[in-house]
Amino acid sequence: MNSQFSQNLITLFFILLFVILTYVISHAHSYIINYDDENVKALFTQTEWNELTEDRIRIPGVPREIGEELVRYGKKTLSELRNSVLTSYLQDGTIYDINKHYNQEWIQMAVRTLVNLYENIDAPLIRNQYENWFTVAFFGTCIDLCMRDIQLCTDIKRTDAPSLASANRKNRGRSGNTKTRKLTGRKIDGIVYIVDRNLEVGVIEAARSFLGVSDRKYLLETFKMPKTLRDMYADLVRTANYDEQKANNLQVFGILHLGLWIQFTRLYRAGGSICIFRKDVVSHHVDSKFSEDGIKSFLKLMAAVYQHKLIIRDNLRILNIRNANIEPGDDDDLLNDILNVGNYSSTSQSSIERFADSWPTPRKKKRPKSENSKKKSAVKKRRL
Repeated sequence: MNSQFSQNLITLFFILLFVILTYVISHAHSYIINYDDENVKALFTQTEWNELTEDRIRIPGVPREIGEELVRYGKKTLSELRNSVLTSYLQDGTIYDINKHYNQEWIQMAVRTLVNLYENIDAPLIRNQYENWFTVAFFGTCIDLCMRDIQLCTDIKRTDAPSLASANRKNRGRSGNTKTRKLTGRKIDGIVYIVDRNLEVGVIEAARSFLGVSDRKYLLETFKMPKTLRDMYADLVRTANYDEQKANNLQVFGILHLGLWIQFTRLYRAGGSICIFRKDVVSHHVDSKFSEDGIKSFLKLMAAVYQHKLIIRDNLRILNIRNANIEPGDDDDLLNDILNVGNYSSTSQSSIERFADSWPTPRKKKRPKSENSKKKSAVKKRRL
């Protein structure tokens, strides 16, 4: 993106920001452009919009060994699938190594969980269930087990977990001698984070069912998610010391699972303080009963989950965190790193001049009470 065009877009965006803040609550108040927002898109030409929202990073591809492992479970009948999940993925005489076989174990456990639900004569996937039931009974192995990775040192917090990144933004200007209490972060249904770092990289929002894109629950979750993702991205940018090249290759992701319907989202930087929130065009659905096409669809969902774990891996590589654990390096590289400790390059790297935090969400103005309602509220109810 050339500098002149970038400046024009930034100027235009602040005009847009003022207009939107005047009339309606939008993602724009947090420097976020929602790719699906037609009202925002209408303010740009098609060329400007394509350049502004260009998906430079994209989603990592599925490694061939993961694809081949998933294909093993593409069976035509439930009995064949049951036999597959009871067959060890290890060759005869091979001892389990968590660094080599963890992904195979995750795949088999996730498919086995689905097989158990299909075989249950009470048909739990067909019945109405509470929101947390899906998390515990199904997505715990399908998503959580994948994201809980020993090599990446990642884990996942579930059920109204307060976001550390959101708390960091809220308390950014807090001084040491203040007497006010520290504000807590936004509560999320699931947060993927780096265990030994104060970094969060993914958001999960859940609901008991999916009733369409116009449903209030879906609209609420998709409105809440981008701002939390941007808080997480802002912390990653600070960890990268505002290095522009690194910031342009960082991205964070979100997962919506509403009942058995799943959609993935991502957030990345367009330029300046502006970020793009993008929902995947393809959504996934897990069939409530076994079918050959249904199991294929589930395996594609598993591949998508793994792809988003690779986003974490790429972020860690960009930030130079645990590269040795992810991909074994050469001893000469380690020697050079040790010999160059304390020596910094004299060439100045391009850095982000300013990456602003999200603005607090504007509160809706309360309607003034009518005279009748004031009189009613003034009359105290008699206790019986």
